[in-house]
Amino acid sequence: MLIQKGVEYSVGSLPDLNKLWHDTFTIDLFQVGLPLNNMMFKGNTLENIANKAREHGIDIPSTYGRGEDVPRWYEEGKYDEIVKHLKADLEIMRCIDLTNAVVKVLVQSSSKGNI
Repeated sequence: MLIQKGVEYSVGSLPDLNKLWHDTFTIDLFQVGLPLNNMMFKGNTLENIANKAREHGIDIPSTYGRGEDVPRWYEEGKYDEIVKHLKADLEIMRCIDLTNAVVKVLVQSSSKGNI
């Protein structure tokens, strides 16, 4: 459906969008972060993953608001707040990925016998 909408809105040609979509490597940080949260999805948030990384000395940017704030910001017309929140989340995810934060936290924790 996303590829079809991309063609419909002239984002790219069908072959280009198929290549982009099917050649993309995706990492699900919430599944990767499960060991940092006792293998439970409940409470396995981006903020918690970032906090664990910070506790282990990894420099991770700060969050801006919470996901639960977005509906209120939308109703109040505070679209800039939503954009700031989403940009902060993307910066955090990128930093977690580029620093290999989850692996570093797991290695440090296991070497201390905390896992």
